[in-house]
Amino acid sequence: CGEGGSGRLGHGDESDQLLLTLVVEERFKDAQIVMVAAGGSQSVALGAEGRVWTWGYGEDGQLGHMDQETRLVPTLLVGESLGACAVVLVVAGGWHTMAVTVEGELWVWGQGHYG
Repeated sequence: CGEGGSGRLGHGDESDQLLLTLVVEERFKDAQIVMVAAGGSQSVALGAEGRVWTWGYGEDGQLGHMDQETRLVPTLLVGESLGACAVVLVVAGGWHTMAVTVEGELWVWGQGHYG
């Protein structure tokens, strides 16, 4: 539930949800989701096998899809975008997103204002 602007809730629209609402499981391609994070404008989910999905406002590149498109539903990141490594941790900031890989690499994308 919450404010659905820019699709940040992942339901395929920008509607606010007053009740808990399940995100459609098919969006995650049968993955077991083990971690989620919500930023100021985007959301990110991590699957048990290390794949990452993002959705919401994308104007500042915080979704990691190599564009500035807003996504209304969870969208899988292309494997090469994170060095083809499995991810073990995801974090979402106000206008940026971060991931740590199994190799210990830190990947950061989105708005870079203030360093």
